[in-house]
Amino acid sequence: MSISGCHPPLAYDLVISVMVESARVQEVVVDRVSFLDALRWLTHLIPGGEPGDILVNPLCPNRIEPRVIKRRMKMFPLMKEPRSVLRKRLLDKKDAA
Repeated sequence: MSISGCHPPLAYDLVISVMVESARVQEVVVDRVSFLDALRWLTHLIPGGEPGDILVNPLCPNRIEPRVIKRRMKMFPLMKEPRSVLRKRLLDKKDAA
């Protein structure tokens, strides 16, 4: 079975239903079942395979992580002015040289 041809919301619902079934079989809350592992299980589905083999993430109740980017990965500055202004500035520098 391949889900590559599925409509995205349908594929998402299918992955979530596999996660729910896996959580029921393994007797854990759904939040601990890996979405990516459930997707991989679906893409390599073997007839008669059990979703109980899907990875269960460890329970980390006190984990709090900020959602930030540590550093900018590009060596160029951010565009903070309209492109037309920056383009004009480059042309003016070229004419002055």
